[in-house]
Amino acid sequence: MTEETESLVVMSVAGHQEQETIYSTLKNLAGQKRQDGESVWQGDKSKYEAVLHVHWPKGEDATETLSEIERFKTDHPEVPVRVYTEEVMAGQKELDFDKKTAFDLALQRVKQHKKPGEILMITKDVKDYPAATYLEDMRAKWLSQKTNAPVIRPPTQERVTSAA
Repeated sequence: MTEETESLVVMSVAGHQEQETIYSTLKNLAGQKRQDGESVWQGDKSKYEAVLHVHWPKGEDATETLSEIERFKTDHPEVPVRVYTEEVMAGQKELDFDKKTAFDLALQRVKQHKKPGEILMITKDVKDYPAATYLEDMRAKWLSQKTNAPVIRPPTQERVTSAA
């Protein structure tokens, strides 16, 4: 995360199921515009960063989904994407585990931020294709209302994730 980052787009990705949709979802994200029609994505100067928690059950395979994410990162270097991966043991998932973990990882990114101030975390579903100005609209609403970001429990020690 650079000093310019003001917002994180947080996504939970079922790695064993999203190989058909993740590229188009990320491409839609890459198409996000400011109100003047210019892209919100400016590489290291971007105010946004995408944080993906890619998870899958033990015994399943996420290779295709991860390959599609890497293809997107190659095709769209202007979009900062941080990927965390995790194989989940059967029976260890709690209610909304995937979303909670995605926010936990995003909070870890916020802790690493060098510039003081607030960071907006915007959640996005993998199969959701919002309007072209969705990110800027959410950011403007947050700035005008001074809405507080959600408080998420700290990550537990049992979870081990890798970052790419």
